[in-house]
Parts: sequence; structure tokens; C-alpha cells
Amino acid sequence: MTTIIGIRHTGGVLMAADRQVSGWHEKDGLRHAKLFERNNMLISVCGDLRTAQLINYHMTLRPMYEAENPMAYLTGAFSDALSEMFEKYKLSSDVGYGGLIALKGELYTFGSHKAIVQTANGYEAEGSGAAFALGALAITDGLILVLDVRASRVL
Repeated sequence: MTTIIGIRHTGGVLMAADRQVSGWHEKDGLRHAKLFERNNMLISVCGDLRTAQLINYHMTLRPMYEAENPMAYLTGAFSDALSEMFEKYKLSSDVGYGGLIALKGELYTFGSHKAIVQTANGYEAEGSGAAFALGALAITDGLILVLDVRASRVL
């Protein structure tokens, strides 16, 4: 059961992900993370493992320009690069995936719905364990907890 979380705070965004992968009849731990850095963005991906690998290692993504609006970059350059990657590697457009992006201190979600959404609250979760994580994040919101302690309790 995949769970990825993001928590916005005064210093930026903390993101965390499990290392679990599961299929029809098996479950295993990953050697590589579901969380990685690309072009000064922190990206985490859940759902289709192949999509996550391609985003991490093969998606051609230009850097964000200094004065560029982050939402304009994500809905333009990032989304275009994602579409081009799907075409290049002949991935079906109905592949289920989702993820979180931390960029310039803000938290965004993306996924197979093709939309980029900036989170309104200070946290977000994706994956099959998202409902549980969102509940835990809501309960711990406002508590005086060190961020990494909060993240570990949520996951």
C-alpha cells in the first residue's frame, strides 16, 4: 500500500514516502525511493511503478526560469514533458498514477487526471493509503511535533 505525504511549513515542504510496492500476489520493498529531486523540485510518485521510474530517470524536463511562476511552469513545461514522455515510451493514457511536487515552498498534486493542483491546506497525501494519511495529518495538525516525527507517525 503506497502512501506519500507532503507537509508545508515555514521553512518549505517536508515530503515522505514508504518503500512498499505490491502487485496481484506479492508485496516487496523497493531499493529506490518513490521520492526524488528533479530541477530543484521534490517529486514523489505513486501508482504505476513504470511511470515513476520514467519521471525520475528519463523525463526530459527543462529547468524553471528564475522569474517564472511555479504554477505556470508546472501546468506548462512539466505537464508537456509528462505528455511527451507518455508518447515516447508508448504508455497508455489510462495508466493510474499520482504524486506530489514541492516547489519553491509550495505543495502541489498531479496525476493521471492531467491537472496540477496547489494544495489549500498545509498538507496532502496520495496513494492507496492517502485516506488514512490525510486523517492522521488532520489529527496531528496544530500539535507541537517535530516535522519528521509527525511524518513518521502518519506513515
